[in-house]
Amino acid sequence: TVGPVLSNAITKTIEATSPFRQAGVRVETISTGDRFEELLDYGSADVRWVGETTPPVTSGTPQLGKLSIPVRQMTSDPKATQSLLEDSSKDIGQWLIDKISDKFGVVENRAFLVGDGVAQPRGLATYPIAATADASRPWGTHEYVYTGVNGDFAASDPADILMDCESSLAAEYRTGAVWLVSKGALRKIRKFKDATSGSYLW
Repeated sequence: TVGPVLSNAITKTIEATSPFRQAGVRVETISTGDRFEELLDYGSADVRWVGETTPPVTSGTPQLGKLSIPVRQMTSDPKATQSLLEDSSKDIGQWLIDKISDKFGVVENRAFLVGDGVAQPRGLATYPIAATADASRPWGTHEYVYTGVNGDFAASDPADILMDCESSLAAEYRTGAVWLVSKGALRKIRKFKDATSGSYLW
């Protein structure tokens, strides 16, 4: 088993290298069972204006569903002798913690993006996508905003797509929202310039 001091050190190191954890991804503690479950509020209620003598009509009823996320586990089992841990001129225990933590971060981040859900999390990029608004998209389908160019930004006014992407997010989610982008995308975004002055926008 892993002692509390070792566990904390691994967690802290992962936080320093994981963009998902740095972005404030919600972490839940599971005390019993093998999954996390939460009620889901689907859609909204139908409301209409009526007159004093308007007969009642059954309106659309909001629905509740259940989100169920199975718990997944990562492990690493390197070997080190007691003599090596005690007598080495280097801190072998800390070196192992750092090596495992770095790999945990890489494997965890990949699973959060493209994991297949088999003995690992299902990645964000594996869900169905649609370029339609929230009200017309099935629950569980992620919205995307098309840049106009496959794998790139449009040649003219490329920053507009970032504004479109931000404004397409529901208002209640905008506060505290963060961007997660690849290094390649960030490199291009940082080079966006004002058309008049040539100054970098970011």
